[in-house]
Amino acid sequence: MYNIGKRLRELRTAAQLTQEQTAMTANITPAFLGQIERGEKNPTVVTVEKLCGVFRMSLSEFFSDCKYRSTGDVQIDKIVALLSHCSEDEKSEILRLLRSVLRFRSIE
Repeated sequence: MYNIGKRLRELRTAAQLTQEQTAMTANITPAFLGQIERGEKNPTVVTVEKLCGVFRMSLSEFFSDCKYRSTGDVQIDKIVALLSHCSEDEKSEILRLLRSVLRFRSIE
């Protein structure tokens, strides 16, 4: 069975958004989002559609098994493809390095 709450939590954490940020953008309460994520409440299709808007995806993408949605930016898509073969530890290290590089760039 498809777990809407689990999918929402995965998308939200991947986007590094809090429940509050996500809920406010979707025009629902943070408490309601928390209940959905914990499986305590079932959202309507309209609510799921609002939440899909936060993650810039369609309902069909939300309910598909597709883990990555192309951004349309070829370079970003190439980076994502390369990262998909890395372990979680490697991804964390690459993210740390990328943040350092970007911070250094803004200093110049």
